[in-house]
Amino acid sequence: MQNILAEADWERRQALRKKIGLDELATRVLAATGISGQELRSGVKRPAAVAARRAFTTIAVRDYGYSAAAVGRYLGVVPSTAQRQASVEEPNPLVERIRKDLGI
Repeated sequence: MQNILAEADWERRQALRKKIGLDELATRVLAATGISGQELRSGVKRPAAVAARRAFTTIAVRDYGYSAAAVGRYLGVVPSTAQRQASVEEPNPLVERIRKDLGI
């Protein structure tokens, strides 16, 4: 039963992934946060940029099924950093707002 549920979730994420690319997701995150694309893809530690990167990574990995390696390459960070950002369990209102905007 677990395998069936896991496979269904994987298929759902693959279908979502075909609907939106990382560039489109980044555009949505930038619109929601007001930061620049350069800040999103840099190591700037300004709180707004950190929150935007965390939201981008969380949605890309958890909701759309992108690998941490693909997200890390897009952001210019190592995969472990992307995976660590995506695995944060604390509630994030920014993530919820972007998910609502995306309809997921």
